[in-house]
Amino acid sequence: MKFRNLTARKAFSYMEISVVILMIGLLIAGISKGTDMIGDFRIQTARNLTTNAPMLRMSGLTVWLDTVSKESFDIEVDVKDSTKNKVSEWNDLNPLSNNKFDMIQPTASLQPTLINDPKMNNLPVFLFDGVDDNFYRLNVLGSDFAQTDQITMFFVQNFSPLQTSNLFTWLPGGLEVQIIRYHSQWTDGNTYFDFPHGTSTGRIYTTLDNKYTNVGNITTLIHKSSGVGNIRTNGHKLFSTDTAQTAVIDTSSSATFYIGAQIVANATNPFKGNLGEVIIFNRALKEGEINSVEQYLSQKWGIKLIP
Repeated sequence: MKFRNLTARKAFSYMEISVVILMIGLLIAGISKGTDMIGDFRIQTARNLTTNAPMLRMSGLTVWLDTVSKESFDIEVDVKDSTKNKVSEWNDLNPLSNNKFDMIQPTASLQPTLINDPKMNNLPVFLFDGVDDNFYRLNVLGSDFAQTDQITMFFVQNFSPLQTSNLFTWLPGGLEVQIIRYHSQWTDGNTYFDFPHGTSTGRIYTTLDNKYTNVGNITTLIHKSSGVGNIRTNGHKLFSTDTAQTAVIDTSSSATFYIGAQIVANATNPFKGNLGEVIIFNRALKEGEINSVEQYLSQKWGIKLIP
């Protein structure tokens, strides 16, 4: 009788353990499902914001790339799947243009990797490895994205500090005097926006505090026809030195348009960091227009603006 009771108690204990294991499994599955639902909701919210973005009501939009929209890629992407987290084509979202500014990278080893960045609202972004990752577009006329004397660009990024890097480059004829280029932060601690300046390269530049590195950032670059340019970070106007006041872009020339590493004269100068969105206007936006774009990007990417 005692043996039977012992056997029954053991059987009951095993059943209890099985129930506990089952409950733990269901709990883990529920948490995982909940996490997936939160991620899906975050992406859908970002897509809704993109659909109603203020750029759609502004003139002069020439380039619009992001890493959240379904239309950004020709294939199904998945940051958790190593076979689906790299793409060969990054599509322009601009519905106002008949000349889509699609970027390509057919070489798999040079393709940035899609990851979720917790410092950029945990949304999918491109990770550039700091070695040679890049996207490019061949034979881009200056007039395809800028006017001769003005341009406004927005970059949503999370970059490593003090790097010899180019996030954006357009270099017609291989001539530095015609270059348009952006360094997130050079090894001297400055952010540089290079611009043509007569017979030399002019610059809009400013010292960038390291509090802006390794976090989500909205960088705004402006050059006006009046010859006054500026750099803004997270909506904050930085005190910038401008040596490109007489800048004139050779809009009739063409060159390869790079995002990421600049592959020119055997020098790569790679960008190291994450990139989520690129917006370019071929004119200098007004203050209110800049504010509305920055507010849209702030809400979408979870980046707080500085008054």
